[in-house]
Amino acid sequence: QAVGNGGEMIAPLARTREPAAPGTAAAGSGTSRGQRIMRAETARRLQLAMLDAVQRGSAAGIRERLGGQWKIGGKTGTGPGGAHPYDGCFVGLVFDPRGEPRYTVATYIKAGGRGGGVAAEVSADLARFLVGL
Repeated sequence: QAVGNGGEMIAPLARTREPAAPGTAAAGSGTSRGQRIMRAETARRLQLAMLDAVQRGSAAGIRERLGGQWKIGGKTGTGPGGAHPYDGCFVGLVFDPRGEPRYTVATYIKAGGRGGGVAAEVSADLARFLVGL
């Protein structure tokens, strides 16, 4: 989540109504900023790496899931080490049409298979729901 917030970690917020306008504190959040845990440039480089993983890497299967306007970037994973069947995970960011990160998604699928592909698909479906597609 800090990667999407320019390196600042903020408290999570469960949304029960329309999202706050960009650049404003979400209703009920109590604060608009959190604790800086990395430089903004580092966060931006990680965002680009996450987008690249979906464009050309391990999560390429979800590349077109959000259409042309919204994009998703993230990283797949497999675990735990010696497990069979493997668990799959995907953690990512959903970017608005201007390229700004708007949502954080994380999916863990017990026995979801090697590589996190199923988890990436579930995350992409969640992202479609979040953005109204």
